[in-house]
Amino acid sequence: MSLDQLPETPVIESQSYETQRRRETPTYVRVIGIVLAATIGLATLGFIALGAASFLSVRVNDSTTQTLAVSGTPRLVVQTDVTDLHITSGTGNSVTVRTVRHAKALTYDLAQRALRQMTTETSQSGDNVTITTHLPSFNDGIAATQINMSVYVTVPQTTNLDMHSDVGDVDVQGVTGTMTIAGKTSDIDLSDTTLVGASSLRAEVGDITCFCTLADAASVQLSTTTGDIRLSLPSTTSASLTASTDIGDVKVASVWPISTTRNNVGAGASGNLNANPTGSITAQSSVGDITVSAS
Repeated sequence: MSLDQLPETPVIESQSYETQRRRETPTYVRVIGIVLAATIGLATLGFIALGAASFLSVRVNDSTTQTLAVSGTPRLVVQTDVTDLHITSGTGNSVTVRTVRHAKALTYDLAQRALRQMTTETSQSGDNVTITTHLPSFNDGIAATQINMSVYVTVPQTTNLDMHSDVGDVDVQGVTGTMTIAGKTSDIDLSDTTLVGASSLRAEVGDITCFCTLADAASVQLSTTTGDIRLSLPSTTSASLTASTDIGDVKVASVWPISTTRNNVGAGASGNLNANPTGSITAQSSVGDITVSAS
């Protein structure tokens, strides 16, 4: 085969190669990513530290008891800050105050120091007994991871109550007397109680539950800003009823001839529970339901 007979070699056209530039991440995106990563890291470390502190914490508790002799019909005045308050009736002529304190901290000494800063002060003037509680805040440098305190008071069956609570539940059982109970962030619970004279139960944020009896010619006002009101009375109660809520519902047991009326998102009811009433009941809530039942 001669050279003229060889096949022709194909010619490949050359193409210019353009270098592609890698798209760069904007600076602000990288900064946001770094900040997010740092935040997530710090949060994770915080959760780990809290878990370790809770696991390694030492829990301590103690209780103190004080008994004061009284006569006649005593008056109990209580001012609490962040404390649960429990009032029950006893058989003697004395007021017994028992304080139960709990604290948790990283060391035993720190927990004990927190206990010492939780105080209950009790004073007496004749038949008037005054109780004031103080629970330190974490801003006070108590170095505790958890603290709480409850006060249990036993009073004669007939005792007048004047109690004010900032934060904490209040319950009263088996007591007869005139009662003024106010709570800022508190549930108020009365059971097996008899209300005498003019009584008042008020909770700014919290529910009011009253299983009670009205003495002859007694009156009671129940009010909440945000919370339900539940009132249970004997069917023979001699009192007029006025109940209203701005946002919520009002229900009255059918044993009494009182009907409920709706007013947009609120409701109301008024009337006599029985003929010729000698007492009065007023229940009012800004946001909450009101239920009046027969026991």
